[in-house]
Amino acid sequence: MDQLEQFTCDVCEVTFSYKFHGRYLDDLGIKDIELLEEAFVILDPFVPTKDFLVLGGHCSVCNAVVCVDRNCSLFYCRRFCRRCALSNSQEFPTAITKELKYCYNSKISYLSVPLLAFRICHIIELKCYFAAIKLYYMLIRLYF
Repeated sequence: MDQLEQFTCDVCEVTFSYKFHGRYLDDLGIKDIELLEEAFVILDPFVPTKDFLVLGGHCSVCNAVVCVDRNCSLFYCRRFCRRCALSNSQEFPTAITKELKYCYNSKISYLSVPLLAFRICHIIELKCYFAAIKLYYMLIRLYF
């Protein structure tokens, strides 16, 4: 599968190109790994090995497409979108419920640094991953 398809989060509307959707990564040349969900996956473009990044998946309650940003979804045995996680928060352990309320009330996205750096590279066509990480931290400092 050489052609990339588009993945758009239903919560934050971020768009990524992904290479694979599923649980078994055999099509990516990665053997013996089974994901816990049907996920949108891309090979990590910043390492020479066959490491991969999980971009997101489907909410197990409403089937919304959500990214892995902790402001958009929660993975606890299954993936939950923000709305479904909050509406079912009584079903989660207390520590998870506190984290949900903290994340969903915060002002800034906590998308993982590698994933956000990849997105910055994609948007402004940066060729240097480390420059993207530096830009990410500069933007966070400006935000506060």
